[in-house]
Amino acid sequence: MWSSNNSFSSASQQGFIKPQETSPGSGLFQNDKPRKIRTQTVVPVTIGHIHDTMNHTDAFKVGEMEINMVSIVGLVVSVEQKTTHIVYIVDDMTGPPINIQHWIDDSSNEADHDKRPMVENTYVQVHGSVKKMRDQLNIIVFKIKPIVDINHLTCHLLEVMHSRKMLEFQLKQMRFAKSEGGNDNAGHEMANVSAMEVDNVIEGVPEGLTKGQATIYKTVHGCQNASGCSVNWLREQLPSMNSALIGQALSFLCDEGHVYTTIDDNHFKVTDRSNSNFEVIEMLKLE
Repeated sequence: MWSSNNSFSSASQQGFIKPQETSPGSGLFQNDKPRKIRTQTVVPVTIGHIHDTMNHTDAFKVGEMEINMVSIVGLVVSVEQKTTHIVYIVDDMTGPPINIQHWIDDSSNEADHDKRPMVENTYVQVHGSVKKMRDQLNIIVFKIKPIVDINHLTCHLLEVMHSRKMLEFQLKQMRFAKSEGGNDNAGHEMANVSAMEVDNVIEGVPEGLTKGQATIYKTVHGCQNASGCSVNWLREQLPSMNSALIGQALSFLCDEGHVYTTIDDNHFKVTDRSNSNFEVIEMLKLE
């Protein structure tokens, strides 16, 4: 979004994230028990979210997705330089400040300017791993850099909202793919298919839809009725798709803003994204 090297958007070029399952096996669920899903991508978050989540668990999660690496932006409140590392206290005004530990390895190839401590009362971006040690939350730094453009703050907040919605979206996709395919491999397969790859299955549909959702979207889009297409009409047009799958797909498309109801809850039309204000309205509805 604002940096090709360290931004969140650079990770999204491969379908946003690539979840990792924490135990061996082919499916997302095994023996009817949900299995942990985690992402190796750096995810933008707020300090308040870290505190809210890890007050109840030792693992940091966004929704149901376990996150290993995070990015925060905040103000350096204090700096304490020690022999082997630097301890910062950083505050982004969303919750209590958090400790940032930056370990310095003199034998590493880390640039000299990266070893110098940040200055108090300046904004920084931190990439690191969240750890709970002796009931205290810390971020172990992978990279820390000063913020030189105040627009960086706004971009980070937008990325936080976007990342949360995209993580929730991907989990929905994995569940729907499993229920649609009827096998344990569906979620695993969905996790390794990028939104662009799915979009290429049927042209002219929003990114990130499964084949079933894309088929419903295209069918609704092709309806010429001014009141939209009814559920019964969809069933007639798609006899090979059962009613339950049609209902699930319509519910998903409505939740994601791709279609909307018209004269009643059983008639649908495709959202007109040609309206330049539509994307702004969707962004305002994120939180």
